[in-house]
Amino acid sequence: MSTRCEAEHPLVSVIIPAYNRLPLLRRTLASVQEQTYPSWEVVVVDDGSTDGTADAVESLRDPRVSVVRLPRTGHLGRVRNAGIRATTGAYVAPLDSDDVWLPGKLRAQVDALRAPGARWAYTSYELVDEDGRRLPFLAGSGDTRGGWIVRDLLTMRIGVANSSLLVERALLREVGAYSEDAALPLRGDLELCLRLAYHARAAAVPRVMVRVLEHRGRTTHRAADPHALTASACERFAAWCPDPELRRLARREQGRHLLKAAAMWMDRGRHADALRLLLRALPRASPRHLAGAALRRLMRGFRSSGVAAPEGGARGASRTPGAEGGAR
Repeated sequence: MSTRCEAEHPLVSVIIPAYNRLPLLRRTLASVQEQTYPSWEVVVVDDGSTDGTADAVESLRDPRVSVVRLPRTGHLGRVRNAGIRATTGAYVAPLDSDDVWLPGKLRAQVDALRAPGARWAYTSYELVDEDGRRLPFLAGSGDTRGGWIVRDLLTMRIGVANSSLLVERALLREVGAYSEDAALPLRGDLELCLRLAYHARAAAVPRVMVRVLEHRGRTTHRAADPHALTASACERFAAWCPDPELRRLARREQGRHLLKAAAMWMDRGRHADALRLLLRALPRASPRHLAGAALRRLMRGFRSSGVAAPEGGARGASRTPGAEGGAR
């Protein structure tokens, strides 16, 4: 009977990293407890909180919910991986401590993964403010599409929220879990999704099943340079990917995000940082990106500030060796 139950309802391990977010974490945990899918376990990985997070989780007295206490790391990949190691479910479902699931999320995804060849799944999601009002996407796309989606992920035609994932544990063993690279403290979820998408077909649930809370304490707002972090995710994927064409695409996308990062620092008056990032972008970005608005904005900023820009601007960049084929 037990074996049959496990086959019909394989155990899902829910991984929640937490740091000083106890009021939000209570909502997040409640959304797991309200799932219509019956077979799950939760581990809250407390990254050195000082607000009593670990004690509060233990006081729930729910045998399905446990806590792992860590000294402060500040690195989401390391925290998430500690949770993965502490659990045993056939599937792994990451959930950020400020997001919530709708009640049918896990059931819809486990059902979707019964499709032949599908080994990971994601759902549509929505951004909401602290009053629950829906917000527009700030970047990327909320489109949801199944199948082989690595190119769409790289070029931001599809956006996958970390809290919308459900992944076979066996697949994580094959491709590796979250990056623990010190250069990628954030955006490791994108880099993991790229590896998953290269290795296996995705099952998409095109219904909103996750609400991502937009608030001042959101982890992504800690990043001084979100574009450079996205570029780092593309760079790491390019170094990992065995397919030459996808490596070239990843490096072009790296260049595009470096251009955005350079333009952001130019707007903040950090001209030396803007120049440093521009010089990294030039041998990677495609001619189309080098003819875009970000580079034009940069060149205007360099002229107005008196900083010497790369000779020839976009025309010189398009002649840089490797502009189409990635870094040399």
